[in-house]
Amino acid sequence: MARHAFAALALLALPMVAQAATCPPAGARYISDNFVRRSEIVSLGSAHDGTLGCKWRRDDGQEIWLGLGPTVTPIAEAKAKDAAVRADKDKASSAGVHLGVYECNGPYGVQTGPMFGLIDGRRYRDFDGGTGTWRYDATSSVLEMSSGPLKGMRYRRTGDILFRPLGDKGQIGPIACPINRGKSITGRW
Repeated sequence: MARHAFAALALLALPMVAQAATCPPAGARYISDNFVRRSEIVSLGSAHDGTLGCKWRRDDGQEIWLGLGPTVTPIAEAKAKDAAVRADKDKASSAGVHLGVYECNGPYGVQTGPMFGLIDGRRYRDFDGGTGTWRYDATSSVLEMSSGPLKGMRYRRTGDILFRPLGDKGQIGPIACPINRGKSITGRW
């Protein structure tokens, strides 16, 4: 009976083997983009490892293992994405909103909950690394987080590079969020 159970388990594993990912051919050029580093990488044409992914050579010569996913894209796609980000940055600049990390401070020091970083003309990042979308109404000087972890949060612009969180009734509270140019949008805050 144990032999039949083992045979049944072996049959169940077969479809997973058939669906294994394949690595790009040797020489294929990609961009690896994560919060720590953006690098051009070249496929070494390895067989796909179910745990480690594919073997690559980074632009600095180091060999690394990475899985294929949203942070690893072919160079042509990465260039198209970069062009879209530049267009979003231009849109943000035309709205008069500066991109970067807005570090919030209150009566008791740094307040990480309302802290945010404007990545481009539509996306933001919160203190914990979550992302969402934002919109700015120049008429009312209100920045609103329209999706993501800060969805519903609203900030009034009270200076060129200063936002203040708004309460439920639209009142300005004691927290101020000036831009901190020393913090990288992709780094640890």
